[in-house]
Amino acid sequence: MKLEISRTKLLEALKRVGGVSDGRSTAILGNVLLRTEQGGLTLTTTNLDITLRTSTECDVAEPGETTIPMRRLEQIASVAPVERIKIATDADERMTIVSGEAKFTVAGMSAVLFPKLPETKEYREDKFKASDFAALLRKSAYAQSSDGTRKTLESVLLEIGKGMVRCVATDGRRLGYGEASYEGEPEAGEASYVIPSVTVSVLQRLLAAGGEVSVAASATHIRIAQNEGREVIFSKLVDGVYPDYRKVLAPEQDAKVVMDRNTFLDALTRVLVIAASSSPAVTLTFDSGEVQIDARGDDWSVIHERLHVKYDGAKCGMCFNPKYLQDALKATVSDEITMEMTPSSAGQTSRPVVLRAEEGTYYSLLMPLRLA
Repeated sequence: MKLEISRTKLLEALKRVGGVSDGRSTAILGNVLLRTEQGGLTLTTTNLDITLRTSTECDVAEPGETTIPMRRLEQIASVAPVERIKIATDADERMTIVSGEAKFTVAGMSAVLFPKLPETKEYREDKFKASDFAALLRKSAYAQSSDGTRKTLESVLLEIGKGMVRCVATDGRRLGYGEASYEGEPEAGEASYVIPSVTVSVLQRLLAAGGEVSVAASATHIRIAQNEGREVIFSKLVDGVYPDYRKVLAPEQDAKVVMDRNTFLDALTRVLVIAASSSPAVTLTFDSGEVQIDARGDDWSVIHERLHVKYDGAKCGMCFNPKYLQDALKATVSDEITMEMTPSSAGQTSRPVVLRAEEGTYYSLLMPLRLA
């Protein structure tokens, strides 16, 4: 294999497939697979659970394929003294990298040893806007569980069909939901996929702001492609049934508060300076036209603040983990947020509270904490 490539393009491609290779279990998994095809270079990395593939332009003098330690190639490309880089391999899988007067020689491994790409054997394929997919993950992924005990909750549920594409995540104490319109084939019906958190993180990093994504899946794997197939993510799906989130989707509520999202976010930032680090809590007390915000720290420090809101109901209060509130507010780009709740006869709220924004295409459910 012989090729010449732009240092900038090589670094960009390595960044796109970075973050999954890991040679601790076996050396080949720490390598990136390089293959020249159709006047370009294809790079592939994998940890067996998730595989990333991308393509970039280069000048091919001699086609071929090989693998080389991912981290070593990144290091060399980052310090190459000139923009153009020449790469060549010999019969013993040694790679020579030349940039200006600098010449590097690195030991590689045969491409035959690199794991084969998973076979998705798709039973359907759907296409929709990449920007919609990125927004749906933003609106939901923050609510995934991270306790390591339930794999189905350490994931995002992707549902496609009946004119809508939806993403949902929950850890049992909060739920994030986003939806977007989708022009699919009506006869295709509905499909749902439970995508693991590591794949969600990669998608959030790689999804383009524009263009289209193609989603295809089998019973065990999902393939997500963008940029006309030049960027591809292969991932295992979570083996399990996702909880029926519709049971708590949008409970009827008795009271409604409308507030400025950025103003509320700023107040929560101040709360988190004071709130107890062991079990942070913020108390919100709503009264006519205002919300009173109170929090106490481990060292008896306190914060008290009032914000103007649109509310004309009876006085009521609730207590939340302020970080959960902050996550929910950051998941939307709306200037205004609506909070719906049902106060009890004691003036407290114990049912899930619903935050809505973006004309109903985003909402979050949060379970209040017990008021002392």
